[in-house]
Amino acid sequence: MRSLRVRLALSVITVAVLLIGLLAALLYREVSSQIRADFDRRLVEDAHVLGDLVEFDVEDGLELEFGPVLASFDRQRSAKTWWRLWRPDGTVLVGGPDAEFLQGAPQGLEPVLTDEEHAHARLRRVDGRFSPRIDAEDPPADLDAVPMLGLTIARDTHEVDELLDDLARLFWLLGTLACLLVGGVAAWQVARGFVPVRRLATELSSLRPHELGGPLDTTGLPVELLPFVSRLNTLLERLQGALEREREFSGHVAHELRTPLAVLRTGLDLARRGEPAGSDAHAHLGELLDTVDDMGKMVDNLLMLARVERGADTTQLRAVELRPLVEGVWRSLAASAERRGLRFDDRVPEGHHVQADPGKLHIVLQNLLGNAVSYTERGGSIAVEAGPGQVLSVWDSGPQLDAEHLERVFDRMWRADLARTDAVQHAGLGLSLAQALCRHMKLELTAHNEDDGGLRFVVAAREP
Repeated sequence: MRSLRVRLALSVITVAVLLIGLLAALLYREVSSQIRADFDRRLVEDAHVLGDLVEFDVEDGLELEFGPVLASFDRQRSAKTWWRLWRPDGTVLVGGPDAEFLQGAPQGLEPVLTDEEHAHARLRRVDGRFSPRIDAEDPPADLDAVPMLGLTIARDTHEVDELLDDLARLFWLLGTLACLLVGGVAAWQVARGFVPVRRLATELSSLRPHELGGPLDTTGLPVELLPFVSRLNTLLERLQGALEREREFSGHVAHELRTPLAVLRTGLDLARRGEPAGSDAHAHLGELLDTVDDMGKMVDNLLMLARVERGADTTQLRAVELRPLVEGVWRSLAASAERRGLRFDDRVPEGHHVQADPGKLHIVLQNLLGNAVSYTERGGSIAVEAGPGQVLSVWDSGPQLDAEHLERVFDRMWRADLARTDAVQHAGLGLSLAQALCRHMKLELTAHNEDDGGLRFVVAAREP
């Protein structure tokens, strides 16, 4: 998906390129027209110069006073020039060197400019008729006796064509540089304008489900985004309040349940002691005691979760040797794993240390391995690993979780399979507590389905 910043920058650059291209084309057209018009003007002026060199005398008729003037005329012209004078009957009166290719005497009085090709060269040609200059000392009595002559001048346009080609290349170069400059400035300005938006996106991406933080910073934001951010801040504030109330409620409920559970356990224990060992009542009361103990553990977990989320629990990070910790936790779960036929593999290298709070890491590992023992299919496998990029990971052979379940696996009081026989022992708090403890140690706990069909929980350093 193309970003708004890229789309806006491309739109601005496209419009700028089109405008620069149009301006360059119009400017080139105007300049080239002026150059060609100046070329034509000088060609017509030269025709007048040649015409002024012809004089009509009553006694001598037409006199051509070319001589040194014509030689000077040829020297002053850098481009190759050809010319011819025509009699009234259309025959050639006189012509310049190599001008035989100029055919067709002029017919009109006004100069006519045309293009012509000769010997692989492009020529600009002017044709016109004129009256020769009359000798002031011996003017004719009848002006009709003065003949109308024709004049043709053709000049090579090679220099003009090269000049226009150079000019076109210059315009292309300047236009390209202008497009690059405008494009760079436009991209920089658009990127600069989106700095507050990127800052807002960074703030939003840093929000975590249990760490919403304070309101989003509105400094420097465009006015168009202020209503959106203001509304979002209001929603975040309300959500933060709801989370705080949920935590307070969980803590209060757990605290209020501790005393009744202690009284209930004492009563059940006394009643069990009064029943003969091996009797049905003795066994039933023992099951009730186990249930009360599990409820007590759940209450303890709720209280610890409330303390951790409230920030009331202290954390002391230090180097912890991981393998002995894993072995100690597994010993408390080995009997349950054996009853389910589970195989365990401790793949943590000897002497491997991690930076964590020992007590909290013990609880995290206890909950992760306990979850694996309870939910791994009978006869399956469990493994603990440690390696680059992670503090530890707990893998089991499955079953895997659906994508929807993976998103909710750390929610408190949530379990994927509500019909399990051990639902009482697992009230959906272990993984929530493990994740909260990891956050308290600046770690991140995530769950992933593996390609081998297994499920992996990974504890890793939190990304900054």
